[in-house]
Amino acid sequence: MTAVQPSVKSFPKPSQLPVPPGAEGWEQLYPYNLVFRNGSGAEDEKFWFCDSQHWPTVFKPFETIGGEFAVKCLGQYNTRHLLIPPANGIEFKIHLGYLYMSPVGVPPEQIPGRVPEFERRAGHYFQNWDSLLQQWRGKVRATIDELEALSFTALPDVVPFDDIVAGKAKDGSEVSQTSAGYPVTIARPAEMTSSGSRPTRSDNAPMVGSRTKFARPTNSVTSMLNMGDSLRTELP
Repeated sequence: MTAVQPSVKSFPKPSQLPVPPGAEGWEQLYPYNLVFRNGSGAEDEKFWFCDSQHWPTVFKPFETIGGEFAVKCLGQYNTRHLLIPPANGIEFKIHLGYLYMSPVGVPPEQIPGRVPEFERRAGHYFQNWDSLLQQWRGKVRATIDELEALSFTALPDVVPFDDIVAGKAKDGSEVSQTSAGYPVTIARPAEMTSSGSRPTRSDNAPMVGSRTKFARPTNSVTSMLNMGDSLRTELP
């Protein structure tokens, strides 16, 4: 009787996965940094798994921001925030439209030095769960308030000639807001509360409806204005 050799079960390498008929050129749908670029090279030799639990379907091109943001946050908290002893986050790629991940390990000689710091940081996190959760809710509520207060007006058909002469180099949206009575002002720091930063109403903004003037950005919507004393226009 011929002995049956046990088969070795493992995840297939990306280069071993055939491209389905009709999907040729799929990689052109995604940014070059999100796809495997060296065929059966070093990337192919790493351990990769398809994260079909969180993303069970093919990514549409502009949906990859979800995976990018999640992986970025995981890497930051593993590496710099909590210092998880054996983990430095994960790498990820898009292959045939699906999201593949590969763990990034910590060099063995660095693990013991991370343990005390991890215990200190993770211990504080869990021992103060209720207060941290309440603070997080305040931040989320402030961001929701920002989004709900946004509104948009039509751009002017023609920018005033005076703006051309003055060399203001604006795109027209500021002109529309200024002519409507919402002047350019200097941003001031947001009010700080126990539950995080909240948007503040400008001294110059009209007290009509929900026309809110945001001062220095709180979390996300106005994140381009992280510099102090930035010029800011009213969102009518």
